[in-house]
Amino acid sequence: MCGLGIATCLWSVSATAAPLKIATWNIENLRASENSGPNPRTRADYQRLAQYSEQLDADIVALQEVEGVAAAIQVFDENEYDFFFSS
Repeated sequence: MCGLGIATCLWSVSATAAPLKIATWNIENLRASENSGPNPRTRADYQRLAQYSEQLDADIVALQEVEGVAAAIQVFDENEYDFFFSS
């Protein structure tokens, strides 16, 4: 009887979850400072990249070719994202 009661409880509870939006982005040698690295960028370039990141509206973004957190916050809002980079 206990098993049937648990199953009934589980069936009667409906859970809904919002979709999880995941994106990948190879930003091609994004550096923390302007006009540095193999692909130098201006302040306007960083602003355009930031606008694009807002349009992504992703919950999780897997980045490639980014120097680290200091570079990522040039493009992504640090109040909206947590950053994790491999060493």
